[in-house]
Amino acid sequence: MLKCVLVDTNGSSTSLTMPVNMSIISSSDAPADSFSAVFALSGAIPELLSVKVLYDNDVIFYGYTDEQTSTITEKGTLLEVKARSLAAILLDNEAKPQVICLPSMKLLFQTNFKPLGLKGYIGPDKAYIGDLVISKGMSEWEVLSTFCKKGGFGDPSIDHNGFILFDRNASNDIIYINSDHPRVRISKKIKRSILISDVYARTHKAGGYEYHINNDFAKNHGIRKIRYTAPTDNEMNSIVRTYELLKKSNSSYKTCIVNAAGIIPCRLGDKLKTNDFEETMRITQICYGVGAKGYFTRISAEEVN
Repeated sequence: MLKCVLVDTNGSSTSLTMPVNMSIISSSDAPADSFSAVFALSGAIPELLSVKVLYDNDVIFYGYTDEQTSTITEKGTLLEVKARSLAAILLDNEAKPQVICLPSMKLLFQTNFKPLGLKGYIGPDKAYIGDLVISKGMSEWEVLSTFCKKGGFGDPSIDHNGFILFDRNASNDIIYINSDHPRVRISKKIKRSILISDVYARTHKAGGYEYHINNDFAKNHGIRKIRYTAPTDNEMNSIVRTYELLKKSNSSYKTCIVNAAGIIPCRLGDKLKTNDFEETMRITQICYGVGAKGYFTRISAEEVN
């Protein structure tokens, strides 16, 4: 059973079991999960601080309220609530410009993340050799993401308890979906146009396109498509971005979308397997919702290469 717990700024909580409509969206392209719901109430409700959504006592969303709108009608009050998960704390706060030598998570947590209310982190304390440059206008999330990328710690995330996790794909569950179920619909898309076979990079403004990156994955699928990258002031950043572009295009070559009735608990990075697809997919987006026919789950996944 799904339950929404709304906590107001006075610390009082209200539990609601069936919103008029609701959506919870998690995406690998967005650091923070989003929550939006409309509730039918008998009266007014105080200013809200946070929202927690549970399914069979498992937390599937927790975050702070961004907006609430109360509309009074002859039948009662309609309350619309919008919220984002705890990663929004780092997205909304600007970091102090500075250069940190030999940065470590232990140092960054004490100086940047703990003061914002995060509880801790799960991962190594070790520093990496080099500097972490925090420029004017960088958010605290950009600081965390840059640190993890330079240190080789994977893509960071913030769990429902306020802990920083270094690599969302480090420990994956496997989610099995039976496409023969009458309330499940699965579609698979192949996007050949997204693949790139060769990239030539000009790493110096005055130089030629001397750096060649070959993409065997595209060539093995009969794709011949060439791209040239623009010059950059930072040769290494240019090459890294090029490899990331190819990796993303290869992953997006085959995608899968699952639409199912009910709630299917899962996480970004979990592996998805179905009974009629040979490929193993990795979950990149999750949407839980309430519509005219009740609860539903929509999962998007990409092929694991």
